[in-house]
Amino acid sequence: MSELTQEEILAAHHDIREHEAIVDALEARIRALSTEIQELRKEQQRHRKSINQCRGAISVVRRIPEDVLIQIFEHCLHINWTLAPLVVSSVCRAWRKAARAPRVW
Repeated sequence: MSELTQEEILAAHHDIREHEAIVDALEARIRALSTEIQELRKEQQRHRKSINQCRGAISVVRRIPEDVLIQIFEHCLHINWTLAPLVVSSVCRAWRKAARAPRVW
């Protein structure tokens, strides 16, 4: 193996610096893209949440008349599901209102 000349050593150092600069630039791009991906995921999650809220608003379950809900909750008590009023009251405002009916307690 022959020894490198001073010129070859300088050229190797130059190449190393160039490659290091490229690696640093790529790392900066990777960080920027990672940040953008995180922001896009947050935006995606906000839209998914909105979709779920819209679906919930038009759900058949949300449109059950209060008197029918009260009857269903009463039936739960008759089959010894005594926690029914507490459990169902966390579903939505309408269910909470129906769960507060005196007949349910």
